[in-house]
Amino acid sequence: MASTRTDWTRAEILAGLHESPAFVYRALQIMYARQTDDEQAAGVTAPDNGVGFNGTDAEFLSSVAERSKPYGKLTTRQCDAVRRALVKYVGQLVAAANSGEIAAATGQEG
Repeated sequence: MASTRTDWTRAEILAGLHESPAFVYRALQIMYARQTDDEQAAGVTAPDNGVGFNGTDAEFLSSVAERSKPYGKLTTRQCDAVRRALVKYVGQLVAAANSGEIAAATGQEG
């Protein structure tokens, strides 16, 4: 997900989630970065802010995002679980990819 592109589609994001563990990791990190500092610290989400994880996913995905940062990747089991959860955030991921947030949040290009 390069920061120079501004034409990502839902289909491309879904394909990336299904085809690339690195893509899943980077998507998780951008969604985590969209949580507020308070949400990150508490592992919960603010009601109805429409950004980051929903209340059901916040604790699990925040935990995986934090624990995976030192490694820069997910285990196979983490990747499978995160991939299933991130599918519901494709709209946010498209917006993030098209604005360059994903590269900025993960410190990676392409």
